[in-house]
Amino acid sequence: MERIGENGELDLSLVRPAKEISQGYTAMLDGDVVVAKITPCFENGKGALCKDLQGGVGFGTTELIVLRAKQKTAPRFLYWLTRSHEFRKWGEAEMIGSAGQKRVTEGFVSNFRSTELSPSLQRRIAAYLDEQTAKIDRLMVMRRRQMELLKEQRAALIQQAVTRGLNPAAPMRDSGIPWLGEVPAHWEVKRLRFIIENGLVNGLFKKNDQFGSGAKLVNVFDIYRDDFIVDIENLERVEVSKAEKNSFSVEQGDLFFVRSSLKAEGIARAACMGFVTESTVYECHLVKARPKKSKINPIFLSLFLNINLVRSRLISLSKTTTMTTIEQMKLADIEVPILPLNEQKSILDFIVSENSKFEALHASYTRQLTLLAEYRTALIHECVTGKRLVTQRTEVEASPTKANVHFLRAVLCSEIVHRLHEEPTFGRVKLEKILFLSEAYAGIDLEGHYQRAAAGPFDNRALRSAESQIQKQKWYQPVKGEKGTRYIPMAKAGEHRKYFSRYWPEQQPKFDRIVDLLRKEKTEFCEIVATLFSAWKDRLHSGQPCDDAALADEVLTNWHPSKQRIPREHWLNALEWMRKQGLTPTIATSPPKE
Repeated sequence: MERIGENGELDLSLVRPAKEISQGYTAMLDGDVVVAKITPCFENGKGALCKDLQGGVGFGTTELIVLRAKQKTAPRFLYWLTRSHEFRKWGEAEMIGSAGQKRVTEGFVSNFRSTELSPSLQRRIAAYLDEQTAKIDRLMVMRRRQMELLKEQRAALIQQAVTRGLNPAAPMRDSGIPWLGEVPAHWEVKRLRFIIENGLVNGLFKKNDQFGSGAKLVNVFDIYRDDFIVDIENLERVEVSKAEKNSFSVEQGDLFFVRSSLKAEGIARAACMGFVTESTVYECHLVKARPKKSKINPIFLSLFLNINLVRSRLISLSKTTTMTTIEQMKLADIEVPILPLNEQKSILDFIVSENSKFEALHASYTRQLTLLAEYRTALIHECVTGKRLVTQRTEVEASPTKANVHFLRAVLCSEIVHRLHEEPTFGRVKLEKILFLSEAYAGIDLEGHYQRAAAGPFDNRALRSAESQIQKQKWYQPVKGEKGTRYIPMAKAGEHRKYFSRYWPEQQPKFDRIVDLLRKEKTEFCEIVATLFSAWKDRLHSGQPCDDAALADEVLTNWHPSKQRIPREHWLNALEWMRKQGLTPTIATSPPKE
């Protein structure tokens, strides 16, 4: 079953002699559709269209149902039908068996009824779904990769802060520790044993029948948290004696290490105990240290012990037999930077502030993934039930990139106008800012050459070309008035949409987000956001610092003097908003055009 993916992938790498699989396996042919029958594989969408089987024949687990398309059914369409929400929903309702072993019956599959569609329409729908879901899947892969990069950026920021401090101009010195390198000159470096009370202490062993009531228990899996802080609300309970409570008691700020792990990657992972509101103990796969709070903040220590530099060092000191373990002595000898407590607090405040931005962006990405998954499900359902019209592709549709850039600008310009022309805050300058962000953020390439002008980023030639085209196509008419330019629908207003949906399906989610975010915002705010995005992108590609102060200085000193009319506080507030909304450039953004 593991050789069948949840998006139709089929791993054909395993080959066996025919005599070994003549019995106890399910046979299938090229063109067959296989569907997992057991929970949770069925609900998760495990299934595939069989193709490229060796000799046209294959074998699989008996937990598969094999469907063979009749003459008037396109095999690829049959596959998409089995991926539809309706098919899965009805299948779940018809499952039989005990919990954890429930299965759909072959009778359910044979009795399932769907909308009757002609073979030619089935093939068009299947081809359309192949194309559109592939685009959605690429977007989802890209977004997940961005989430991984976000995690890496967060880890790098924490490592930089707890090993180098916040002052880039601070004098540095060699720490004398090869794996740690340089530290600020006023910092000390001490072994862990000298900054904890009473040494390291292993936890207690408890049998399974002692769980369920009693004191709170810190377990190994409670240590693996992204914030490295143990939350008492999530802890299990265990029966303990009075003596055990005294010997293995836990206080706020206590530090735990994983001293034995099934995998090397988990060894010596550390976490700090949060608020303790009732009697709490810890289990035998953990070792506890109680930091001297007069020397080091426990949360600072927890963050330091979880950076990649320290993790790599501790893993190298561990040993593996059936499990990976680390000796107390080696934990106690790990080197730790010691700096003034007020500086530790400043570093922690900085990390908390920056982490909130990472979390907001991560939440935004998670929401986008959810929406893409929901859209994918809805798209499949609408197509296989005939609710969405899938027409024959035209030659223009097959090669949308052949349209000239002037027409492309007109299409995008018209889509922005179509969505926003009734908004009281919408006009020519706001249109230009959204056009810029459509290129710089959403990735819609219109060959713009944006200048650092008074209302910049601004490409006056491109905007005039677009306005000329939308009039020529009879889509929208720009009309100048006392309060700026308005855009009036013309006879063919809205007809641009057939081109818009065709040209930029992959970029549309980001484009939609730009329009939604700026819909109600005033023109000046849109100018601020576009200017900051442009400056940020330029500095990112030139390897310059991109902290808030540096970006504010960039727009107030290196752009058009008119930017100075806007208070510095407005620029900083907008940067906070942009980070929160995830409206930020990345190194993957195309470099600035000359």
